[in-house]
Amino acid sequence: MIDAFDTRGLIRFEFDDEAHETILKYNKPDENISEADLEGFSLDQVADFNNYIKMIEPNLNKIVFSQKVVLVEGPNDLLTYKEIIKKKVYLLTKDSMYSETYLNFKNISIIPHHGKITARILVKLCKHLGVDFFCINDFDFKNNFISELLFDSLEDLKKSELYTKRILDLEEFNSKGKPLSDSTKRQMVTTNWGLIKEASLEKIHFNIPKLEAVIGYESNDKSSLGIWTKLQETSEFGEEIFPTSLKKFVGIETLEQACSKQ
Repeated sequence: MIDAFDTRGLIRFEFDDEAHETILKYNKPDENISEADLEGFSLDQVADFNNYIKMIEPNLNKIVFSQKVVLVEGPNDLLTYKEIIKKKVYLLTKDSMYSETYLNFKNISIIPHHGKITARILVKLCKHLGVDFFCINDFDFKNNFISELLFDSLEDLKKSELYTKRILDLEEFNSKGKPLSDSTKRQMVTTNWGLIKEASLEKIHFNIPKLEAVIGYESNDKSSLGIWTKLQETSEFGEEIFPTSLKKFVGIETLEQACSKQ
C-alpha cells in the first residue's frame, strides 16, 4: 500500500528527453514542507477519512506515478485540454498515433480536481511528492484582476481596495442569472487568491471567466458533447486558453523547436 506521506521509497520510470532513453528515478519529496503545509489532507483523525476518499484517493496513484500533473477544474476541462494538446502535437508532427499517445509517452496526467479548495490540497500533495504540476481553473469573474491578487497574506487581501471597495462594483451572476452577493464575490476572490498563493502565478492559468466562454460555447448546460463539437470546429487555441507557460510545461515548446530543425 502506498503511504502518501512517506514516498522516498517510490521509483518512477521516466523518459529522459536529452538522453533519449528511459531512466529509473527515486522519488524526491519536498523536505521543506512542514506538517502545517500538509494541513487539509493529513489523516490524523477518522473524521478525515471521508475527505481523503473524495479528494485524494481517486487521484493518488496518477499523481504518484506521473512525471508531471496538470490539474484542471472538471471533466470538460480534461476533455478540452487533452484535445488541444493532441491537436497541437499533430499539427507539428503530422503523426496521428504519436499525437494520441503524447501525454502517456511523456508521463503527463491531466486530473480533474472538481473545485479550487480540492485543487489547493492536490497542489500540496504534488509538492510533497516532488511531482511537477500546473493548475488550470475558471476565474469566475469577467474582469481580469489576477495580477492584483498577489498579496502575501489573507489579512493584506482583506485590507485591499479591491476587497473592500471595488468588489462592490463587479457585476457577476450565477448560472440562473441572479446577481451574486458581495459576500459571495469576496469569497470567490479569497478562493482565487488562496490558489494563486499555493500554486504560484507561474504554475497557474485562469480561464476568464470560465472554460466555456473562452472556447465560445455559449450554453450553460455543461454538455461534454456540445463542448467536443465546439472543439472540432476550432483550429486555433491562443494564450487565453493555452498560455505559453502551459505549452512549455507539457513540452510543446520543445517539440516546436525540434520540428523546426528537421
